[in-house]
Parts: sequence; structure tokens; C-alpha cells
Amino acid sequence: MSGRPNFSSNECEALVDTVGLHFDALFGKFSLALTNDRKNELWNDVTQKVNAVSTANPPRTVAEIKKKYQVLKTNVKQVETANSNEMKKTGGGTATLQPQSSIGEKLLALIPRVEIVGIEGGLDISKLSTIDPAPLNLISIIEPTANNGETRKSITDATTDDFDEDVAQIPKPKKQVKRSAETTLFALQAKQVKLLEVQTEQLARIGDLLAQRNSIEQAKLELMKN
Repeated sequence: MSGRPNFSSNECEALVDTVGLHFDALFGKFSLALTNDRKNELWNDVTQKVNAVSTANPPRTVAEIKKKYQVLKTNVKQVETANSNEMKKTGGGTATLQPQSSIGEKLLALIPRVEIVGIEGGLDISKLSTIDPAPLNLISIIEPTANNGETRKSITDATTDDFDEDVAQIPKPKKQVKRSAETTLFALQAKQVKLLEVQTEQLARIGDLLAQRNSIEQAKLELMKN
């Protein structure tokens, strides 16, 4: 909306504080109790709280409030990503970090860490697009043809000999080799070991992220002391 004043610090504070009160409902999964109407009611409440401390005329709309929240969230993510990259460059040593604003610190306390910086080596879930689940038509009806390209006889024109010939050309299924109980048990144990290895790797990544987070917090404390 052109000509609209920038959000004041009071507006941003009211926005983040009220979003924090309804965070789980605003961004939770839909259910019988948590409907789209309920989410809209909560966003209206956030908008009312912002307009209570706003001087904007006409008052802020829900669309403005949602857009501003995304902007604030993006700013927090950019700072955290930059700090994380800086820590990687120094190998966890002394690094020059960008401090978060008071609004940014509140958002960090609300938003899951993985949503802010993602999982190292994984996907950024904020960039995943919604896929239309419309079913695909994978079946097409074509006129059957013989191997030499000639049109096969229709069912009404075919004779018994033709059907016998077709049946003879159908490849017989291969006999399935039954696996012994020991082989099956070994395969299951191998899968369990693989799953444990994957879980261990994920836990190690989470541990690295927590260590980076602690290093960043320590650096922030040092900056505040100085």
C-alpha cells in the first residue's frame, strides 16, 4: 500500500508480543478445533493490538500485519544465517557477529531454530512449494498392434487358435525363491542398523547446531559487556 508510514517500534513490539500469545494456534496444523476461521480471528486480534498503538490512518489491515511479520522474520533469519556463516569461517573461534534487535530476540524465542537456519545439509522448508495433489492420468487406451506393426485382430474376429497363440507368447512368471528365516532376520537387523546410523547422524547435526548457537550467544554476551 503506497504512502503508508513505516511500522514504528511500538507497532512491531505489539505485533510480535501478540503473535507470541497465539503462536501455536496461528501456525499450527488445522484441526476440528483449529479452523481457518479461528486463525483469521486471531490475526484480527493481532491487528487490533497493533492499531491500538499505531498512528497510521487509515488503520493497519490484516494483510499489512501478516506482511510485516514475514519481513521481521526474514530479517532475523538473515542475521542468524550471517552469524552462522561467520562462525564457520573462524572454526568456532572469535568472530564479528551482528547483534539481533530486541524484536529479533523475541522472534528467536518464538520460532523453532530449524525454521530460522534450517538443518545443515538438509532442505530449507520455507522454500518448499505446495504441490497440487490432483491425480495424474497415467492410463491411455490404444489399439493393440502386433510386433510387426500390423493391427491385431479384434476380439470378435479372432479365432481360438489366435488366442492359443497369444497365450503361448505370454512370458511365464519366474518362480520366487523363498528366503529362509535367517536371511529375513539378517535383512531386518541390517535395516535397523542403517536407521540407527541415520538417527545418530541427525543427532550429531543437532548437536553441532546447538554448539553454534551457544557460541553465538557467548559472543553476544561479550559484545554486551563491551
